[in-house]
Amino acid sequence: MSKAKLKISATKGKTTTDYEMFYKIPMNREVTGCHIAKMADSIIKTQEITRPVVVTKTNMFEGGAAKLYVLDGQHLLSACERLQIPVWYKEVETSSKLHLVQTMGRLNTTAKSWVLSDYVNAYKHLISDYMRLFDLGLLYNLDYVSIASLCQLDSVLDRSGSTAHIKNGNFKVKNEKADEMCKDFSDIALLIPDMDFVLRRKMLRGFIATDGIYNFKTVKNNISKHMPTLKLMNEEDETIGVFIRKSIFNLKK
Repeated sequence: MSKAKLKISATKGKTTTDYEMFYKIPMNREVTGCHIAKMADSIIKTQEITRPVVVTKTNMFEGGAAKLYVLDGQHLLSACERLQIPVWYKEVETSSKLHLVQTMGRLNTTAKSWVLSDYVNAYKHLISDYMRLFDLGLLYNLDYVSIASLCQLDSVLDRSGSTAHIKNGNFKVKNEKADEMCKDFSDIALLIPDMDFVLRRKMLRGFIATDGIYNFKTVKNNISKHMPTLKLMNEEDETIGVFIRKSIFNLKK
């Protein structure tokens, strides 16, 4: 593309064509060739770069002299290198690795915003509880909200605010029986094919209420018996939770 036509909407920061001066942060998400190609194509069509690559200067990863590590804009950086055009970048300060990850998550609010798994993948390099969260998800094929609920014995985790403590680095495993309960709930979840989020949450609450004391064979039979009813449960209704606790897990309340 014509470098003369390229417009950089820069108000702060610097530009460079020295692509080798930027380094990748180990806990940042992987760069994909497909997204680089799409971003490069967008730059060619618009002849404009509207946001900078955000970097931090630190020696937290390798020691020695501080280097510029990319917090946000890995794909943009690679697209600029692919097109051999200047990179517009700006620096922000980070005080620790934990603060660095929190900053990465906050900055990634573009079309490829961080999802919950990105936060878990980042924090697992720094905090052992997150590595355990990651391992449990991998081992039992459960979503991170369900695992977090079981790890903390918190049955009210939901989409409205359940992920905040995971995203800000405050997740802790509090349940000594977390591994066992994750396995058991995974086995129960397999009994209901294509279980949607609402039903999964209701089943999770009922399971947590058992405190891990239940008869799997009985629960399996109850699920089979009430499968038609369970398949219709896709609304937020407290009576659904009551039904699951009593009819599936044989709880009195």
